[in-house]
Amino acid sequence: MVPIKKIWGVPTKDLNQAIHVKMEDLIRLDEEHWRVGENINHIKLLRKEDWDEKRKFKNICEGDLVLWMPKSTKITRGKFKLPWKGPYKSE
Repeated sequence: MVPIKKIWGVPTKDLNQAIHVKMEDLIRLDEEHWRVGENINHIKLLRKEDWDEKRKFKNICEGDLVLWMPKSTKITRGKFKLPWKGPYKSE
């Protein structure tokens, strides 16, 4: 039989104590995983707010020339494949 210490790294020969220690480690790991997920969501929200603050909106008036991309157009990779159509005059 392989000693428990070599399996889980727990310095004990008592199986119940080793299981208890391992379960506590798994619970702490799960809590830390949850905290990391919450932090990631918070950072994503902060980045979105920063992006939205820096974004400049362009007002399009009647008669301006605009480019148009149909919704059915698939965006393909390639330097010279532009999915835009136009220019068209806005109405």
